[in-house]
This record gives sequence, structure tokens and C-alpha cells, in this order.
Amino acid sequence: MNTFLVTNSIEKSKKFICQQLQAAWDTEKIKDNRKKAKDFLTESDYFKIIDSKEKYNVFDMKFIPEIIFIVPELNWSNDDVNEGYDIARDLITKKYKSDFIQLVFLSVLERTTLKEISDVRNKSFAEAFPHVCLLDSEPGIQFFYYSDIHYKLIKHLAISDEGRLQRISHEMNSVKTNILKETREVGYNRTDLTSKLEELSLFQQWTGIKITDEIEKANNATANVQLALISKTTENIIDEIDLRLSSKGVSDEIKTRDKTNYKVFIIEDDKEYRKFFRETFSRFYTEVYPDKNDSFPFNKTTKDFTISEAEDIIKTIGKSFNIFLLDLLYKDDAGNWLNFNGLDLYRLVKSVNPYAVRRIITSLPRGIVAKLAEVITSDTEKPNIDQVYTKKYGFDYLKDTIIESIEKINEECRSKSKSKTVLSPFPKTGIYVWSGVPELMFSLLHDKKDQYYKHRNISDGIFNHYLKGTLVKSTIGWNNGELPKPAMKKKVTDSYFLGKLSSIMTHRLIALNEALKNDDFVVHYTDYLEVIENLTNITQLDKGYFQTKLGFNGTEIKKNENPVGFRILFSNLFPEEISFITKTLASKDDIIDNSLLKNVNSDLNEFFIRILEDLTTYESWEELKLDYDPYLPQKNNIDNGNPVSTDDLPDFSLKQLLDFLQALVANYDKEFIEPMVQLVTDYAPGSNKIKYRPVEILIDNLYSK
Repeated sequence: MNTFLVTNSIEKSKKFICQQLQAAWDTEKIKDNRKKAKDFLTESDYFKIIDSKEKYNVFDMKFIPEIIFIVPELNWSNDDVNEGYDIARDLITKKYKSDFIQLVFLSVLERTTLKEISDVRNKSFAEAFPHVCLLDSEPGIQFFYYSDIHYKLIKHLAISDEGRLQRISHEMNSVKTNILKETREVGYNRTDLTSKLEELSLFQQWTGIKITDEIEKANNATANVQLALISKTTENIIDEIDLRLSSKGVSDEIKTRDKTNYKVFIIEDDKEYRKFFRETFSRFYTEVYPDKNDSFPFNKTTKDFTISEAEDIIKTIGKSFNIFLLDLLYKDDAGNWLNFNGLDLYRLVKSVNPYAVRRIITSLPRGIVAKLAEVITSDTEKPNIDQVYTKKYGFDYLKDTIIESIEKINEECRSKSKSKTVLSPFPKTGIYVWSGVPELMFSLLHDKKDQYYKHRNISDGIFNHYLKGTLVKSTIGWNNGELPKPAMKKKVTDSYFLGKLSSIMTHRLIALNEALKNDDFVVHYTDYLEVIENLTNITQLDKGYFQTKLGFNGTEIKKNENPVGFRILFSNLFPEEISFITKTLASKDDIIDNSLLKNVNSDLNEFFIRILEDLTTYESWEELKLDYDPYLPQKNNIDNGNPVSTDDLPDFSLKQLLDFLQALVANYDKEFIEPMVQLVTDYAPGSNKIKYRPVEILIDNLYSK
């Protein structure tokens, strides 16, 4: 075992320490005869002694020790104990920063004394690393004290600036509790609070609050109520430092960036942790519930949070949230287990809102929870290690874990948002993909349909004015046709978007009406500007109007490299827009109502039949509430377990296919619809299962004839 001794130059002292090392090794050898005999009375290939600053400066650091013994009172440059701790810091952060080393302090002073006389920066060494008093026979010197993991934790929490701040924040929890509950007399509380402030003074450059003033206030405090005020300021100091301090010396973007519009729901029975999670997640998200009043949105009222109602809460408003934090085990106020747990809720959230991000909270290690989930549930989707937050290592460690996971959560939210809008009947480009807007639109078309139809009715009224030629800038609800500004992309709020929604809808109907007048569906900028310039404050047109502000899919048309118009693609539309398009087309041609699908387009007919072959479609057909049933002639046969016979399927009209697709659009948030949506979006004739949108298939094939 390579051993390194850093000591003072007093020969008697060095000799005494070497004798102690020798005795300790000999004792260990007796206990474990696999250990070889070693000599610690003189230097050798495996034992090095540094006893002066000069030797330390020129020492060959190719020698990698497994254990380093350091005497705090080195007396190389001064007679205090900080020099030994400073050398220790240099060894583990610079010279041996990548190596795992057992670091032990040897002194004739008691550990409590060393802690008292060391400066603020070095108190953590006295607290965290093993110390042996050379004047005591117990516990004596050893050659192994802690694990690699513990060493890394010490380096992080006791030495690095970031880790030190995390530790202080953690320790402030107990200090604050003692002050508020007055479980200790004011003198002890004053000492604890002052020690934390003194250590925080190392970070004065990261806060505008003068820490020495707070230390003075604490020293002069004579009552816990005074200390409570100072402890609150101390927490503010910690938060400010935490936001500005970075272990890499650069701004930590994830802590200071704009909040996102994803909605967070915390199902946690411990009020202290519920508050912690709310405050931590509120740094990154605009809506976190239960809120600071321990309330949450329930229909149109605000209701106090009650843990026993967690299941009902999820069933009632679960679709409104993007992120769920679920404690593993729940107890009532009497400490008795409730009749559900976090894994139950994990499954429930999946069934109510399959597009939500879920995380488990526990006091157990993360790995144990993941293994526990494997043992007790057969669900194919269960929490893994990355989806578990553990309280085991305290608030600060937990806060860091959360901060590091935020971007991953956001990415998961974005991914799930895309998947839930595969067949969503609203646009998916431009303003409709701005932060929070897809979630808002999803909510409007499901949980808040009354709000959606309010805006839709206003838009329809304005559009009727347009068709009649009576629309003017001052028409009620039109507001000069004002549209969202691209500069709002990163800070759009629900209220801002909703304030523009009726206007956006109306502009889209006007644009579609103009596009349908042309066989190529191109809206020419010059002609279109003449249509709307007297109705709005718009003075010029470009791709940004159609794509960014209105959310149309399409391409800009150019002539001699100059933009002249925009071709609208009839995809990702509102349900009412689909109806408007088909009715407009039907008024030109009667093929939609009267022609058989097989005569209009044989590939599209095959596409529909292949969907109807699947029993999933059969089992859910009645819930679509259509006025025709393709399975009626063979219903009994299929009920008896036989497959669908394509020979017995009737001939369909193009209108019947359109009705089917619109039924999917109208019901796609229902559980029964998901399998059919998968069929429709994954299969298209001759496409090798390239994903086509059903409305795109319909329109494209309609115009191919």
C-alpha cells in the first residue's frame, strides 16, 4: 500500500508518527495474514515523507498514494492548522484530482479543537475527513476509512464551491426548523445560524446582500423570532448565489432561462417536500400545483389539496397536466397507509393521460425502486432509474438531480406532444408550435371545448361578414385583424394566444377561401393584399404571414427568384376547415356525395378496406356513431370469432370515407380511438407504410382525378 506522510520537520514528531504507522500496519497484518510486512520507520518505494514546503514543491507526483496522512499544524510557513488543510486541498483538487485516496489527518489536538481554530474555508476538512488524535490510544490509526463513493461525496460537498453551497442549504433546513419550533434555546440557534453565514461569506461576490451585516444581526439577536427573520434572508442569499454560481465558471443557462408552459402536478403527502418540489419546479415551469396556498384547479373553482383524493383528482383534471410527480408511498394524517401507491398512480396517469411525463419520488435509492417495479408489476411501461427522484441524500442533492433532469423532461414533453397530435385537428406549424401552444390547443379541443367554440363562433361570425362584404376594421371581435407578433415566440402566454385566436381562425378561413378559387391552391400576394388591406393594418405579405402567423403548411412560390405567392397544403387543419374545404369542393363537383370510392380512386378504396379488415376497427365502430355500418351483414359471424371478410364489405362512397376520417378527428382523445388512429396514420397503399395523414391522403387523391 503506497503511503504518503505530510508532516512538520520536527524529528521527534516524525519518528513518533512513523512508529504509530508501523504499529497500525503490524496490527492489520495480524488480522489479515494476506498483507505483506512493511517498514514505515524509513522512506521506501511505497512510503514517502514530505516535511517542508521546499520538498513539497519539487515532489514527483508520479508516486500515487493509496492513503495520505497529513498533520494540520505543519509549521512550514506559520504556526496555525490551516496550512495542513491547504496542502490537503491542493493534493486532492490538483495534484491527485483524478485518484481515489484515503485522506487522514493526524494531530496532537482534538478534532473539536481543530474545527474551532481552523478558518471558515477549512472547517469542512475538520468535519468531513477522518481525524486521529495522536495522544489518544483509541480509535488509533487505520489504513482504510471510507469508500470511493464517499470520497467523491466529500470532495463535492466539503470542498467544491457548488457542493459547499448545497451542503449549507441542506443544513439550513434543520437550523430553520430548530428556530421556528424553538426546540433549542436561542444561544444554540444563534451559533448554528452564525456558522452558516460565516461559511456563506466565502461567496460574497455572488450576492448583493452584505453577509457581514447579517452575521452581526445574528450575533446581536436575543430571541428566536429575530433569528427567524435572519434565516429567511440567509435562504435568499443561498438562492441568489445558487442562481449565479457555476462549477464551470459560466452562467448556468438552465437555471436562468425562460419558464416553459408545461403544467406540473405534485402528488406528495409530505407537506415540506410538496413545498420543496413546488418551489423547485416553479423555477422552470409557469404552472405548478398544488400552488403556494396548497390548492389546485378543480373545474372552475380552486380546491384545497387532499392526498386521499389523489386518484379522483387525476381522473378529473389529469388531462390538463404535462408532468406528474408521484410519491411512492402515501399515508394519512394518522400515519396509516392509504389504499393506493405511486405505482398505482403511475398506471392511472398513463390511462387518463398517456401523453404525460411521470416521475416517482421516494426515500429509497433509485435502483431499488426500479427493481421493485420489476417485481410487483407486469406493466410493460414502468419507471426506470432515470424516472425516480430520491430523497435519500437530502434536499440539495435532490434539487441538483431535478435541475439536471429538466431538459430531459422538456424533451420528453415535446416528444409526447408530437405523438398526441398525430391526428390532432389543429395546425402544427408557425405559432401553433410555439412553447405551450400545442398543449393549450389540445386542452381547448378536449377539456375546454366551450372556450374553443366561443372563439370558433366569433370567427365564423366575422367570416360571414367577410363573405357578405360587410367586414370592416372595427367589426366587433375583429380588432383590425391583428395577428401575433413573431417576437413573442419565446414568451407567448395562454392569454396572449387566446386573445388572437379568433382573429387567426378568421384569417385562415379567408386564406382558404381564396386558395380554393385557384386550381393550384396558390394565394397570390398582390391579389390577396387587395382583399385584406382595407380590412386590416397589414401592408405587405410574405411567407411569414401564412406559415408563421396563421400556421399553414405550404410552400412559397417564386417567379424569377421573386416571391409572388404561397401554395397552401390542405393538411393539419381544424375540423371546421376540413368541412369548409369539402363543402366548397362539393359545390363545384358532386363526386363526394354520389361517387363510389372504388371508381374515384382504387388505391384509396383499398386503403379503407384494409382498415376495416382489422378487428380493432370492428370492435370500436359503434362508438364512432356514424350513420352506416360496414360490418352489419357479417356481424354474427365476426362475433363468433371469425375474421372480417372483405368479400362481404359493401361498396363505399367517398363521403363515407370522409365521415369516418372526420369521426376519428372528432374522437381522437378517446381511449377506443387510439388503435384506429395507429392504423390510419401508419398505412397507406403503395407507401411501404410511410406515415401519411388521412386528410392529406383524402385531399391528394381527390385532386389526382
